[in-house]
Amino acid sequence: MIDHETLQRHMHHNVYHVPLNAIAKARQFALLLMDLHGADHFDPFNAFEHEQDFYAQVADGTQWRIPRGKGEVLLRQMEEWGLDD
Repeated sequence: MIDHETLQRHMHHNVYHVPLNAIAKARQFALLLMDLHGADHFDPFNAFEHEQDFYAQVADGTQWRIPRGKGEVLLRQMEEWGLDD
């Protein structure tokens, strides 16, 4: 998993330099959710043959809920990056 600073740079680049489609927005959301839960819960990107398998690690909404008290943080970050469209 990437560290928080790298995540921030990655998100900034994607949002401000590349128009995001629905799939890209879902990937960005997955990265934010992984960041909120901590890197130690997920396998690194290079552990997967296909990139969608990396992002699918948080696909189970029952297991990987937005942590209590972090919904506002996630919402603010998504709004700041324009992911709430």
